[in-house]
Amino acid sequence: MLYQVFLVESLGAPRNHHALFVETNVTDGSGYVFQVKGDIQRGMDYEAKQGRKPEESHTFVSKSSLGWVDAGAIGRINEVCVSIPPPKKQFDGPKRLYPGEPLRRCQEWTHEAVQALGSSGVLQTPPPQPTMRPSQDYWVWSAEYNQYYHDNGDGTYEWAGASQGSFSRMEITGKGEGKGKGRGKR
Repeated sequence: MLYQVFLVESLGAPRNHHALFVETNVTDGSGYVFQVKGDIQRGMDYEAKQGRKPEESHTFVSKSSLGWVDAGAIGRINEVCVSIPPPKKQFDGPKRLYPGEPLRRCQEWTHEAVQALGSSGVLQTPPPQPTMRPSQDYWVWSAEYNQYYHDNGDGTYEWAGASQGSFSRMEITGKGEGKGKGRGKR
């Protein structure tokens, strides 16, 4: 299974806050947040936590898709993010402590995290192709579930676990309606 990764922007001052969000529950839109918190007057700390659907926050501004991660990669996301130092204290009141260095805030940290996740192979873009493809049109991409599927024509669907080449069968009841991942739009 694949999880979609987003850049989430929230209201902030003097600039909006940026964080990474991995949606692990398509039903309620919840998942995991990876971010730095604090400010450049005191320094920032890294934080990884479970979070609700970003749009439910009163400070929500936007959410943009960055790509996908394998369901088993949540721990790897954290490992990569921990390896990126959070922005340090850069001011003492109005006095800049390191005038020769560019300012580094949550936006810069998040950009560095996206780059590191991409170069380590954890963040995948565009959607990965299934490793086993019987024919060019065998698999169909489901935008709702961020995963490839195949309609077997007998009331079941096959869902591709793209990174492992694994597959699961899903029984469908009625016309296109079923249980779990097989329900709804594909």
